Amino acid sequence: MPAGSVIALLLAGYLAFLALIGWLAERRPLLSARPRLRSAFYGLSLATLCSAWTYFGAVGETSTGSWLFLANALGPVIAVTLGYPVWRRIAVLSKQENVGSLADFLAARYGKSRLLGTLVTVVAALGALPYVALQVSILVQVWKALGGKTGPDEAAALGLVAVLCLFAILFGARRPSLTQHNRGFVTIIAAESVVKLVGLLGVAGLSLTLVLESGGAGALIAAIPPPLPALNGSFVTLTLLCTLTAFTLPRQFHLGFVTLERPADARAAIWIVPAYFLTWAAATLVIAAAIRSGLGHAGMAAHLQVMGIPLAHGPRWIALLALLGGFSSGAAMVIVETTAISAMVSNEIVLPLLSHYSSHYGAGRWPRWNAGQMILRVRRGTILLIGALAWAYFLATRELATPTQLGAMALAAFAQLMPALIGGIYWRRGHAHGAIAGICAGMAVWLLALAAPALLGSGTRLSAALLLWPRGETPLGDVAVIFSLLLNIGLYVAVSLRVRPRLVDTIQANSFVLSPRGAEGDGARRIAATMGDLHRLLAQFLGDGAARRALLERTTGPRPELWADERPAGPEAIRAAERALAGVIGASSARNMIAIALAEESQDAAEISQILDEAGHAVHFSRELLQTTLDTLPQGVSVIDPALRLIAWNARCLALLGVPLEQVHVGRPLDDLLAALPADRAVDPLRQRIIAEAGRFALRRPVDREVALADGRTLGLSGRPLGEEDYLVTIADITDLKQAEQILAQSNELLEARVTARTRELSEANAALGEAKQVAEQATGAQRRFVAAASHDLVQPLHAARLFIGNALVASRSDAALQGLLEKADMAVDGAHRMLRALLDLSQLETGVLRPRVEPVEAGALIASLAEEFAAQAAARGLALVALPTTRWVATDRDLLRSVLQNLLVNALRYTASGRVVLAVRRGAGGLVRFEVRDSGIGISPDKLADAFGEFSRLPEGRALADGAGLGLSIVSRIAQVLGHPLSVRSVPGQGSVFALSVPETAPVLVRRPAARIGPLDLGGLTVLCIDDEPDVLLGTRALIERWGGAVTALDRAEAVPGDGRWSVALADHHLGGEDGLSLLRRLGARAGLRLLVTASPDEGLAVRAAGEGIVVLAKPIAPLALQSLLEQAARDS
Repeated sequence: MPAGSVIALLLAGYLAFLALIGWLAERRPLLSARPRLRSAFYGLSLATLCSAWTYFGAVGETSTGSWLFLANALGPVIAVTLGYPVWRRIAVLSKQENVGSLADFLAARYGKSRLLGTLVTVVAALGALPYVALQVSILVQVWKALGGKTGPDEAAALGLVAVLCLFAILFGARRPSLTQHNRGFVTIIAAESVVKLVGLLGVAGLSLTLVLESGGAGALIAAIPPPLPALNGSFVTLTLLCTLTAFTLPRQFHLGFVTLERPADARAAIWIVPAYFLTWAAATLVIAAAIRSGLGHAGMAAHLQVMGIPLAHGPRWIALLALLGGFSSGAAMVIVETTAISAMVSNEIVLPLLSHYSSHYGAGRWPRWNAGQMILRVRRGTILLIGALAWAYFLATRELATPTQLGAMALAAFAQLMPALIGGIYWRRGHAHGAIAGICAGMAVWLLALAAPALLGSGTRLSAALLLWPRGETPLGDVAVIFSLLLNIGLYVAVSLRVRPRLVDTIQANSFVLSPRGAEGDGARRIAATMGDLHRLLAQFLGDGAARRALLERTTGPRPELWADERPAGPEAIRAAERALAGVIGASSARNMIAIALAEESQDAAEISQILDEAGHAVHFSRELLQTTLDTLPQGVSVIDPALRLIAWNARCLALLGVPLEQVHVGRPLDDLLAALPADRAVDPLRQRIIAEAGRFALRRPVDREVALADGRTLGLSGRPLGEEDYLVTIADITDLKQAEQILAQSNELLEARVTARTRELSEANAALGEAKQVAEQATGAQRRFVAAASHDLVQPLHAARLFIGNALVASRSDAALQGLLEKADMAVDGAHRMLRALLDLSQLETGVLRPRVEPVEAGALIASLAEEFAAQAAARGLALVALPTTRWVATDRDLLRSVLQNLLVNALRYTASGRVVLAVRRGAGGLVRFEVRDSGIGISPDKLADAFGEFSRLPEGRALADGAGLGLSIVSRIAQVLGHPLSVRSVPGQGSVFALSVPETAPVLVRRPAARIGPLDLGGLTVLCIDDEPDVLLGTRALIERWGGAVTALDRAEAVPGDGRWSVALADHHLGGEDGLSLLRRLGARAGLRLLVTASPDEGLAVRAAGEGIVVLAKPIAPLALQSLLEQAARDS
């Protein structure tokens, strides 16, 4: 075996090699600054997740049948691939806020909370102790195995910790700034990642050769442990922890986000990290297979076989290469981890305490020491302290906890920071109190269920159970981890929802959660200072050269001479200094430090207090959110506090008041500012008015004034209370408005004259409109009278016809063929009546006299009725009429719908020479039912479809085939419009047409159907009074009722009704020569048991009035079946 001195010399040479790489990267940055190479170094640096235990211990664990090593590989792969949107968002925000650590990031997000930053630092330190102790434990065992040492572990561990701490101080704490380009540091970590992967691949290559030589590929496959039994709950838990801690491990956050130069570099991690870790996993599996095949070094522990195999079977240089790889794994982890935690401790705990002390030192001045050196001392001391505590932790747990348990405990601690991190970048309601409560609760579970058992040993049953985790022998460790995270998340959400956020919380939340602005920002608070002041401030933290470079690199001035020490410091320079300082002491402290330090040479204590007061007001109103909005307003706007001190303003306000920008600042009294300005004749009236109204401003009373200026402008001064204490003052240029008022006043007389003339013209027009209205009303009245007369005179013959057909049906009961013909005749008469009724209704609908009577209509019954009505006509033309049955119901006016379908069927039969006509009902879209009439007729060309619906319009093709008036489709279109039913048509010349009417569907209703035929009826003893002025109607009614056995008194006028007669039924026509039927039935009263009023023009008002008096209204022509049913009921009642 190599002697210990040889190993020490090898490691010393390796450290010198790394130092040379870092020095070259810093001194010759052109190579490492290339975008592709820089991105590659960034991706390789993330491999610090592969620590010494991952390097050595994963092989040993896998050789025993465990697959937990795969969780260590899957976690970071998932984080940078599936979690890349989160990764990039954190990267952009880190550059935007210039944060120096995870604690700084969370503190800045949650209202710059010092308490949260301190808590995160403590959690990171607690989680780092077992992790660093784990590296020490493994490296000590490697040192003793290779060097042949048998002494106690304490000295070896202490020496190793000292070397690692020295290396961390040398490379991780060389400069105060953490966010400056630290290419040397990143390059060293990337080089170590390459060395450890090469070392592991060397051993894997040797192992693969040995296994294949001993038994071929079959032996290799047989030696790989079966995965299924090992992929248990512990595997899932560990994968979750590795995924979460890829974001929250201090070293990962430091390398992934703090040292990142440009957010675009992070994209390389998408392929570098998966390639690296999958290669590492494959190498680990091959080496474990060799161990399981008996090729390991006898007498060496399983986790040391990475070096045991080359020592037993191969060249010694492979063993030395494996040693360098393992040392690189542990050293890289310790260097970056301690560097990141030392930054947290210095920025979140030590420096705030010193800053608090310095604010009370003397007259509030920063003490005269080199701040940069002081920060470095704090960080270096922190590194040494962490190393010492890790050494003590190693001594306390080396006999109690296995390396796997130490690693899992550390990951569980760091995972407690993930809810606050994710909630901070995606949830604006997330609050510092919620983050603190969640982290504290999760860490409490961690301490009780995971850390305490490891430190106390297995003296208790719970400790013994937990110490078996994560080997898969108990689920208690998994439960503890999951429970701690769920408790953390629950408290984070619950407390955040209950806490009322401050304005600074809202501002910071918006800055992090809303779309990130990117790494560059602008706009800083103006402070009276020179470039020399900024340079001297930064030199205390960064050194003279670094301070000068920071100002030049972070600004965009065209010439270096603009940054001379005597020149005033503008907003861009102050922002550059603030960002550079944030990299040293954290974003939360940078602005306050700028404000305090720049007051050192030119302001006394009172002025320092004023600056801090200004800062408080600036935070209260959030310059970044408010100023942009104010500057877009056309009015001048300013906000003052109860003491009349300025809080916010816009450029328009300063321009209207004639105030130079350099004379205004937050906190300056408005009246004092205006009184101190030199006289300006143009704006003095406005200034004096504001000073005069200052008392009303202070009392928060509304103000509305107009101020005339010497240059002819007129300004409107307005004041209103704002919130609970502040006051809003607005100044608007109302010159154009005042000029408009003058123009309106001058033209008032002219307008009055015009109004008088127009009034006269309107009076004449109104008179003409009155005459036209009277003519229109007369025309409408004539149309109504015509409709009423037509309703009566046209329906009367149809009414008589149905009555005579009813008589014939009763008389021909013995002749079935004649019965069928009479029934069809009755249906034809009914169809003619319905079409006539629909036409008359359409006329009334268009004049507004009548509204559609929408009711549930059984589509199937309507289709069947139309099919029976048109069957003979279709047969006569040699056409097939197909009516498809349906069970659907629609909501519409029954008669108007029937009229539409009748017209469509008439057209289809008329213009179809051969083939068939189909009447069908289909389900349409949006709850509609489509009534379709399809034919195989002549069709209509697309350019003539619109003409087909015109009144008296007949196409040439149609004239050659059939006669007609050209009103059918016009009536169909008008009825569809009145009903609100969409009408569509598809037609192909020579092939036919499809007309479709879409009607709303409705639920079916229960219908009481009358008897299908007029059967024999015995109305013996029933006395009926019939009054109608139409002889045919009176004759038909009397004959029909007498055939049914009733006794009829038939009269042709109301005056002929006996004054003392009594009847079972009184049937009267509404339109009689003298007294109308309704009056007659009212006069009869109780002398008639059932009173029936028959009318050819029914309306809803008549039916309602009659029903209120017990009178039944029947529409002509009366269906004999309906009359039979009523008389039969009356006979039963009497």
